[in-house]
Amino acid sequence: HRVVGELVAELVEPALFGEYPIWMWHWGHPDHPGIDWRRMRAASIDAAVKQRAIAAYASQTEGEAPIVSAAVLEAAAIDREVVIVDGDAMVSYLDRAYARRDDPWHVETRWYEQRKREVTLASLPNSHYERVLEVGCSIGVLTLELSDRCTQLLAVDLSSEAVDRARERLAERRGVDVRRLDVRTQVPPGPFDLIVLSEVGYYLSHSQLDGALAGIVAALADDGTLLACHWRHPVPEHALTGDEVHAAVAAVGLPRIVHHEEADFVIDVYGRDARSVAQREGIL
Repeated sequence: HRVVGELVAELVEPALFGEYPIWMWHWGHPDHPGIDWRRMRAASIDAAVKQRAIAAYASQTEGEAPIVSAAVLEAAAIDREVVIVDGDAMVSYLDRAYARRDDPWHVETRWYEQRKREVTLASLPNSHYERVLEVGCSIGVLTLELSDRCTQLLAVDLSSEAVDRARERLAERRGVDVRRLDVRTQVPPGPFDLIVLSEVGYYLSHSQLDGALAGIVAALADDGTLLACHWRHPVPEHALTGDEVHAAVAAVGLPRIVHHEEADFVIDVYGRDARSVAQREGIL
């Protein structure tokens, strides 16, 4: 039952995923410390559908000592069910992904991911930055390489599971701080010389992304750089596509320094300092 539940949680869009208690009604009571009633919602469900489902499991309901009690069957006969929902579907989706696998998206092992990181780092117009903010650090693979290019690095992620693993990876790196933080409601105060928004913007709705971008721009230093990198193909769990994220970033109005587009991902670099790399180096 646990494995089936985990598979369903992985396949179903988070906003449409809910669970309902069965055995809890045998032992639960309103004051039980193991029940979070704040996650309970009353849902209207066709009782006939439930009855047909129950009838398919005669071994559970028939015989001298049925496993499912008469009280449970009686409760199933009404057009209502208590459903357990996640307080934050996105947090739940990410935490479940990290709970199942140490590296859910294979960022450590896939050549695609390694190459994308190299293109990302090569797109930065400066060789070194003083203060850097990485939004959506995941398990800290890109974070580790960014730490070689800066003095201070604040890496944040919404998933506590991811933050724990990133902290382990970066434990011996000086100047790196990894925190659990939700940029939908709070962007760390700057100024930051570089802000990296990699593979995270598509989890936000349009309004959430616009709010986060407003905070990011406000936290950018006077000569700061903003880098965005995102997967371009549609994903059921994503609220936006990568192209929609980059359209929102472009709408902020900062001068664009770098644009790299492939079939699979897109990288855009913006900065208050609009000079090209050659101009910064004094070649032009």
